[in-house]
Amino acid sequence: MPLILIFWSSVVTFLFVLGSFLFLAFKYISQIGIETVYSIDFKYLFLAIVLFFLYHSFDMLRLKTIAKGFGIDYSYKYAYLTSFVATFGATVTPAHIGGELIIFYMLKRLGVKTHKIWGTILFKTVSGFSFFLLALPIFVAYTISSQEVLQKVLILLIIFLIFSIISLPLVRWFRKGEKNKNFIRRIRLYCLS
Repeated sequence: MPLILIFWSSVVTFLFVLGSFLFLAFKYISQIGIETVYSIDFKYLFLAIVLFFLYHSFDMLRLKTIAKGFGIDYSYKYAYLTSFVATFGATVTPAHIGGELIIFYMLKRLGVKTHKIWGTILFKTVSGFSFFLLALPIFVAYTISSQEVLQKVLILLIIFLIFSIISLPLVRWFRKGEKNKNFIRRIRLYCLS
């Protein structure tokens, strides 16, 4: 594809997205919404942006350090890009699985061997999970201290238990394989298309 065609198609796409955004903004944002935007204290907005970059800096350094232990070396720019994209992938997928898959994809693009990538992802996940293990006593103490919080946690546990019990027969049904092969294939086609 010629470079000039790529450039003009990018310009047209940008103008289309910008026009769509402006149309939706002018059509649906009320006067109260605009007044709210003008009343924002930019000190807190700046602080949020700084914290956002601190989080991604820590995440990037953690992943880069672990990857270096496996002999994977790449630039800081690529590490930031991986952190940003993986965080988005983790946010929009159930159980944050998309973040790990995006890290796998980004490192695979560099030509890294699969076992090194999965080792890096495993250690990154374990190091992230260690925070939750350290915070567990604080969570338990906070939960026990308030009757209202304890009730909410128990309701969440009951809901999780109900969904787990409901899902067990479904898992057994899907594992039968041969009997449900056609149905499972249709579901996979539907979900992946």
